[in-house]
Amino acid sequence: MSPSRWQTTATLLLALGLALLLGRALDRPDAGGPDAATRRMLESLGYSGWGEGPAGEGAGVVRLDAARAAPGFNLYTSAPLARAELLALDGTPVHVWADPEPRAKGWDHVVLGPEGGIYAINGNGVLERWSRDSRRLWRREIDAHHDLAFDLDGNPVVLVRRRTEFQHDGRTLPVVDDCLVTLDPRNGAERRRVCLAPQLADRIDTARADAIARELDARPDSGDWNPKVLDAFHTNSIVFLDRDVPGLGKRGDVLLSVRQLNALVVLDPVDGTLRFWWGPGELQHPHHGTLLDDDRVLVFDNGRSRRWSRVLELDPATRAITWRYGEAEGERFFSAKRGASQRLANGNVLVTDSESGRAFEVTRDGDVVFEFANPHIYEDKRAAIYRMVRIPPERAAALGLSNETLLENQGTTGTVPPVPEGLRN
Repeated sequence: MSPSRWQTTATLLLALGLALLLGRALDRPDAGGPDAATRRMLESLGYSGWGEGPAGEGAGVVRLDAARAAPGFNLYTSAPLARAELLALDGTPVHVWADPEPRAKGWDHVVLGPEGGIYAINGNGVLERWSRDSRRLWRREIDAHHDLAFDLDGNPVVLVRRRTEFQHDGRTLPVVDDCLVTLDPRNGAERRRVCLAPQLADRIDTARADAIARELDARPDSGDWNPKVLDAFHTNSIVFLDRDVPGLGKRGDVLLSVRQLNALVVLDPVDGTLRFWWGPGELQHPHHGTLLDDDRVLVFDNGRSRRWSRVLELDPATRAITWRYGEAEGERFFSAKRGASQRLANGNVLVTDSESGRAFEVTRDGDVVFEFANPHIYEDKRAAIYRMVRIPPERAAALGLSNETLLENQGTTGTVPPVPEGLRN
């Protein structure tokens, strides 16, 4: 075995050992939070950090039409790494946030916060707040997943899983519920929560409910239940409405993408009142619904069954689809899981093709003017990108991020950790 192959194998074995040790620690009776069986179940719902197909060609920015691409900086993270990168449009590193300590799982998703820091959700359900210079400000083990957004008062609101029950056909059945948990930004303490099951349990289709009933009958021990069967909602994005939107909701309401219900949903985050429901029969396992400046909604439609993805723009007042990308033969791409889309200031759309580890920007006419391939590759598997976000130049400037070069020093944590051995970039 060559030295490089031996080092790669040793690194992988070490990572597996750390994961086993973490799993044992989480199973301790005194670990706090959910019981061990519940925690194992919730953790198993996470995504792998690697794409499903071969890595393919290219690394970094592989296409750029600077005259037609929207200006700004691209923020992304590679799920195997506890590391987030801000890149100029041409791929030049501008800023990096990183945890220098070895981790069993990296950051699944990061959200840029005030003062240039980030909120990071990792694969173990942990939410952390990090400063601009990569100092961890606080850490909360709350079964966080998928997304975090800021309410109209500036408080972070994160998706959190819990196990609860619902009624179906005269039976009480278990279900994995999603809750919107509002936190104190200073220390991560919980301020309030509202959960989906009380409002949406009656929308769980009969096939799913029957499958949960069969799981309960086949495995009386709750520790043996298949979490993917119980995962009846799988909410994956949060957007607060900053104004009243005809046909959609009121200022302060929250727009959610609920994958397992194939739906975009708007709820009152205080009392859970359902304002808007759309998607069944049109969407297949959607992700990342967002509100646009013209009161329309953009959504990444994964197309799990048809095996190709698309991005749709919806007028919520008329329920008409007003723009689409990905349906034409020359536009085809497919991400069975994850995925994101962002309307940019010039009208273009930034699409994250998560499972291929790529992101691209398209014009309203469907021309690709920017394309990025995640440079982090391990044995021909490209690291997935949960969501790439274009940060406008004015916001980056206000945070002091736009005129930097890659930081060589991260304050009290020392130098920026290198990409782990075994990954190439």
